[in-house]
Amino acid sequence: MFKHPINYDNIDLHTWKEVDPMALNEKDKKVYEKRRMAINLFFSRKNSLDEISKRSGISVSEIYRLAERCLLLDENGVSFGYRALIPKKRLAAYKRKELPTGIESKKTGAFSKLLDQYPILEDTIERALWGKDRRSVVDKHINVKYLHKKFVNICKELGLTGNDYPFTSEDFGKRSLERYVIKLQHKHFSRGAARFGKDAGNHANKTGVGFKSHISVRPYQRVQLDGHRIDTLFSIKFMTPDGLEITKITNRIWILAIIDEDTRMILGYHISLNKEYNKSDVLHCIKNAIVNSRPKTFSIPGLSYHSSAGFPTWEDKGPEWAVWEEILFDNAKSHLSKEVEACLKDIVGCSVNPGAVNSPERRPLIENFFRLLEENGFHRLPSTTGSHPKDPVRKDPEMQAVKYEVTEHEIRQLAEVLIANYNGTPHTSLYNLSPLEVYQQRLEQGVMIRTIPDERRSLTAFFTEKISRTIKGNLKIGKRPYINFEGAQYRGDLLSRAGDLIGQTLTLHVNTEDLRVIKAFLPDGSELGLLQVAGKWRLRKHTLALRKTINRLKNKKMLHFTSEDDPIEKYGEYLREKAKSKKSSRNKLAGLRADTGYDIEQEIKKEETIKPVLPPKQPEQHIKRRFTNTIVY
Repeated sequence: MFKHPINYDNIDLHTWKEVDPMALNEKDKKVYEKRRMAINLFFSRKNSLDEISKRSGISVSEIYRLAERCLLLDENGVSFGYRALIPKKRLAAYKRKELPTGIESKKTGAFSKLLDQYPILEDTIERALWGKDRRSVVDKHINVKYLHKKFVNICKELGLTGNDYPFTSEDFGKRSLERYVIKLQHKHFSRGAARFGKDAGNHANKTGVGFKSHISVRPYQRVQLDGHRIDTLFSIKFMTPDGLEITKITNRIWILAIIDEDTRMILGYHISLNKEYNKSDVLHCIKNAIVNSRPKTFSIPGLSYHSSAGFPTWEDKGPEWAVWEEILFDNAKSHLSKEVEACLKDIVGCSVNPGAVNSPERRPLIENFFRLLEENGFHRLPSTTGSHPKDPVRKDPEMQAVKYEVTEHEIRQLAEVLIANYNGTPHTSLYNLSPLEVYQQRLEQGVMIRTIPDERRSLTAFFTEKISRTIKGNLKIGKRPYINFEGAQYRGDLLSRAGDLIGQTLTLHVNTEDLRVIKAFLPDGSELGLLQVAGKWRLRKHTLALRKTINRLKNKKMLHFTSEDDPIEKYGEYLREKAKSKKSSRNKLAGLRADTGYDIEQEIKKEETIKPVLPPKQPEQHIKRRFTNTIVY
């Protein structure tokens, strides 16, 4: 045994980074292998130095030198280990002893020496790039040209003359400064990436470090939910209040989707016509991913599913009302609403894994799906806006949307086919199997999928809110019991005969997607029955959001109607007037058509009112309408 000054504590050769000898030429390879043998014997402490030197052909002093090199730390704080044994490998950057003077002197290492000798220069460069405290005003887009000017001015203030570096170099150290800035940006990667935009900074902060902590190994174990604004414009044709039929473009619309991490299946999706999608849209997407559905029929000629297309909610694809165990989404307000939280907790029964807003890196599968959906579908439409303003596929989308009358109804049909076909298309990441094929194989292998029990399967459950209201009424004036809810009265047969309940509080189960009927419960939990809205509100199905919008406009004196008027019809007239100049109103008008069937009934009513009484002598004649028919979707 032998003694020497090297500390053996905590030295584990198995943790050292390896070297690929095949990357070396024959001469260097032989040198490296001899050095490695010597170092292994040296740290094993089972042989004397003379024995190691004789076996490896390396002198004792050289063995000590090599051992010390192996224990040096690299820029990441890790021992060089076997990497230090590579012939001619430099472990530390060259450092000058003093700054060069004169034009003819060599400049190697001069810039680093300048920064070491004058720390204020290094501090100035770093402050210019990203600042050292929150009070610093940082020009994130400063380029080397302007940074070099500041650098030169400080050199002058430090007393450096024309005979000193950097003034002795041809470009006054500009190229050295460029290399140093690049090195700094790579060293502080997240900060450096942030200088190229917020998205680059977020991407650098949230990716590329460590390993994925959780991997889905079976269907419905974990899913991802997100929304994407479709890169396509659509138009809407409508009749103005003064009888003119016009076609105008709308704001871009949203598509929300839920994807299964294991199979890559899209479980369900939803199209939102809102300027920004809301909690109701999220609930619709969740419902569509759970409730069983059937293939749709299309009005677009030639549009159809391919033979392997489908959704896991189709009756022949998998278990009914299947639900997932965990869901990932960002911290958008629509995702974190109490209604969405209650749905995921009480109906789905899953855990929630929210991530930061604007961090798509945490949900790569759904983001990649949206990219494919655009590239394979919407970007091929004449009215596409492309992925950015200078995208070559963008060719006057506003004019194209009006020219070809691309409608919201057609966008819905196209989305249905594109997503169903995606589920049936082979993926390279799935070994050339389609998501549905992987799903079917998992089911055949006996994987169990959790489902909602039969007794809890209700379509209205996804949109039910519990609200309390006091029963109103007055025996002295003969006013039977009723309740007020969102600007309307609700009555029912049982309630109207229960005068003794006046003043008591009812619990209401409100279906926010249809306010025409509400289910009421007594204080002891027993069901009182259904209450129906009074007045013209009962004519059309309407949502809680629509009722609130109409009431808000009425309170602001922007919308006027009496108890004899249909509020939704009046709101439609209001939107048609606003739609002449506002895109947002056109989106709302399209949504009103889709949700309430407003235009269909409106045109029927118009046709009935303008049809004149025909003379008795000519009963076979018909008077033509005085305005152009409106195309209804």
